[in-house]
Formats: sequence, structure tokens, C-alpha cells
Amino acid sequence: MIHFESFMHLLGTHLIQPNTPLVSILIPTRGRASQLLKAVDSLWYSACEKNLLEFVFKVDDDDQETLSIMEELGKIVPTKVLVTPRGRGYGELHEWISLMAKSSSGVWIFLFNDDALMTTHGWDQHLALHPVFEDGIHMIIPKVMQREATNEFLFLSRTAFNVLGWMGPSPHVDTWLATIMILIDRVVYSSSIVIDHPNENK
Repeated sequence: MIHFESFMHLLGTHLIQPNTPLVSILIPTRGRASQLLKAVDSLWYSACEKNLLEFVFKVDDDDQETLSIMEELGKIVPTKVLVTPRGRGYGELHEWISLMAKSSSGVWIFLFNDDALMTTHGWDQHLALHPVFEDGIHMIIPKVMQREATNEFLFLSRTAFNVLGWMGPSPHVDTWLATIMILIDRVVYSSSIVIDHPNENK
């Protein structure tokens, strides 16, 4: 295993284009505009290298409240927006997340929720300090407050996503990805990146 700083040097030299984001933050959302803004705010203002972030949102085409904030939000943070019909709702979540991941460009793909909050200042620097595997196939699972063990949030490497080709075959994307990566022993657990997910902690 090598440290991510060395890994980024290799990527910058050989594998990715200049100005590639460090992290693409994927947030599918519906009907939670105020909570979404708080979630984005917690990620944006606690990051040290904001120029290395991009946000990718999935919004239903009938969710006017959320759609109405996307343009203004895009003036503040680097934003990509995937707008689709609602379809089967949660039943198509994995399809949307795969499309979001394909449209993203970050070295890391970060699954996040519109009702969660990042609590770690400099979380992006903590991410950069985690050891990773030289072939680029790895996942980092952050800690969730008041939870013993959970994989609902995760950082998946771009290389791992490219090998898999999608984010999973069912809406339980987090569980599927974690299961695959644990089976091949490519998961690193982080105690220094901490997320608060209050709706899940009730």
C-alpha cells in the first residue's frame, strides 16, 4: 500500500488530466432543498482544497423546489446536474447513481446523502492521507456518528468504478459495493472522516 499523496503524483503524471477533481460528490435528492443546502454547505466549507471538489446531483424533473436552487448553487460550487423523470423512485436509484458516476470526473467517487452533514474540518486532507493500493482499486468507508458500523457513505476509487462498470445492480448500492470490496480486501476504514446522519440516528 502507498499513501495517497504519492498516488496522486502518479496519477497526475501518468493517468489523469490536469485539473481533475480529487472528489466527485454524488447526491441524489428529492424534496429536501433546505437540507440539501446544509449538506452541501457542510462539505464545501469544511474542505481545505475546494478547487478539487465537484458536486453531482440527481434531480427529478417534477421537483421544482430543488430545480429552482440548482442554478444559484452552481454559481457557488462546481456543479453537474442530472435531471430525469421520477420513474420508479428508489427502485431506480442504482441506475441514477451509475449515471452520476459516469458523468463525474473525480479520482474518488463519494456517495453522500441530502440529509447528512460532514463534521470533519479538512476532510479532503484526511482523505489524501489514507493509505491506498498501488493498482488503484480501493474503497474508504468513513465513520458515521453514533453508529458502530455502517457503509452508507463511501469513497470509491475511479479505477475500481472503471473495473466494475457501474455502481451496482440494486438500490442498495452502498451494501453491494462494500460487499464486493470487502471480499477482495480492498476496504480502508476511516476514523478521521466523520459524518452526521441525524435522520438515521433517530
